[in-house]
Amino acid sequence: MARSQRRTFLKGTAASVLFAVAGWLKPRDSVAAEWPKDAFSAATLDEVLHSLYGSAQPVASREIQIKAPYQVSDGARVAVTVSTTLTNVESISIIAAKNPQPLVAHMSFRRTLPYFSINIKLAASTPLFCIVKAGNRLYSATQLIKVAATSTGTGYSQVAEPQVPRRDVKMRVRRVNKDTEIVSLIEHPMETGLHMDAKTAEKIPAHFIQKVIFTLNDREALVADIGSTVARDPLFKIRFKKTKAGDRIKLSWSDNKGETGANVIVVPAEPKHNRVVQSTNGQQR
Repeated sequence: MARSQRRTFLKGTAASVLFAVAGWLKPRDSVAAEWPKDAFSAATLDEVLHSLYGSAQPVASREIQIKAPYQVSDGARVAVTVSTTLTNVESISIIAAKNPQPLVAHMSFRRTLPYFSINIKLAASTPLFCIVKAGNRLYSATQLIKVAATSTGTGYSQVAEPQVPRRDVKMRVRRVNKDTEIVSLIEHPMETGLHMDAKTAEKIPAHFIQKVIFTLNDREALVADIGSTVARDPLFKIRFKKTKAGDRIKLSWSDNKGETGANVIVVPAEPKHNRVVQSTNGQQR
């Protein structure tokens, strides 16, 4: 990574704080706003930051936790969990600096805890940046993830995997301590547009989910803007602090080709032996 990019994240200058205090962060008035195309099209770390947040710069924070492997043999599916003890969290972004499209996901929070887990693609060894907007200020944490040199392409390989049309949405709910965790899996190819068709030797068009919205009793709880570098069949884990039996949690998604899908799960009474309640496309058991 360029020295200028490192300095951007390592120094918490007085100017950075003044930008935030003065309220100069780029506003995102609507949670379910239009998918931020410019941010996902940006080719560098600085371009992503400018597109999402304007001229404000993040300050390194130990209150952000990134849980991810330090080394993987293949970058096609890398599990990343992010949480923070910062208060008044508005959004969290994941940026893989060495990916062709660095921005992986941008999460906007309203009624969930500042916690999520997601599987991502990595094209090469990279610093993984986590940017948290909280209290109208920006904070950052970084972890280096090494991808083995023998990796088969990490989701950017030349020949695409066979694509089977599947669009199921699977959800389950469970208790984690006193919180309610929702685990969701969306069956989707998440095609980057960089694969070659094995039969025609032509590029396969990009086909990926752009927006995932979680609602709690019909009120927006979390909005995830994601790009093609989220792994195939996206898996989300999110947490609510306060739910009660009968609460309805809905997941809706839409992709770059206009396809959509949804599912709803109902929070049960306190399950015996921490029983998991599952739902597949609205059929709960």
